[in-house]
Amino acid sequence: MRPPERTTRPDPLRPAAAVHLTTILKLALLLSGAGLVAGIAVVALAGAPSAGQERLITTAGAIFGHSAIALGLAAARERGRARWLMTAGLLLAAVGVVTWISGWWGGQAPERGTLVLLVAMLSSGWATLLMIVGVELAQPANGPVAVWTQRVTIGLTAALAPLWTYAAPGPLWDAPWLVRTMAVVSILVVCGLLTSLVLARLHGLAATGRAAGLITVTCPRCGLGQRLILGGDECGGCGLRIRVDVP
Repeated sequence: MRPPERTTRPDPLRPAAAVHLTTILKLALLLSGAGLVAGIAVVALAGAPSAGQERLITTAGAIFGHSAIALGLAAARERGRARWLMTAGLLLAAVGVVTWISGWWGGQAPERGTLVLLVAMLSSGWATLLMIVGVELAQPANGPVAVWTQRVTIGLTAALAPLWTYAAPGPLWDAPWLVRTMAVVSILVVCGLLTSLVLARLHGLAATGRAAGLITVTCPRCGLGQRLILGGDECGGCGLRIRVDVP
């Protein structure tokens, strides 16, 4: 008797929509970056900026930074990595950029001790940490070095969350020990993230003789449809190791 076929668990964000989202974010990143560079160049040539020019430059900078954060989150979500966390990160990034911009254009720049600054710092900070986790999870953990690098980096990133939450209301400016601790942990996180990226790149080159590509597959265990790296990757739903070789 033929066993019943497994049904693929539907993705709330279809691949086409995810690609569309990343395309929009790339465009926002490009346009805001160009605006930021142009604004800085104008100020450098003309001298002291006006209030309107300052708002335009800070707005372009906020859009540029948050577009980069959201792009990392959307890319990880498209790969099927911790979708609910990546979705939360996208929402936080949206809250962060809207809060910063509304504060600047509302006539009251976010200042220390205000609710606007607290919401802006917390949402932007948490979105950044979730983006780092998403980028880490999107890398293939092949071999003990890559596995432990990924675990340690994610653990250090998680450790930054309570530190940042405690620092955002104001102690960051008054506690040198907190600044030093966050600086050390942040440097370790960046080093771990760069190491994971390098290891993933080397693995991709060794596995396929070129940069690792992506292929759409359905997990045989949980039925989740997703895009995985050629040569070996993990299912974003159940963690099953899946190896796909293309001659």
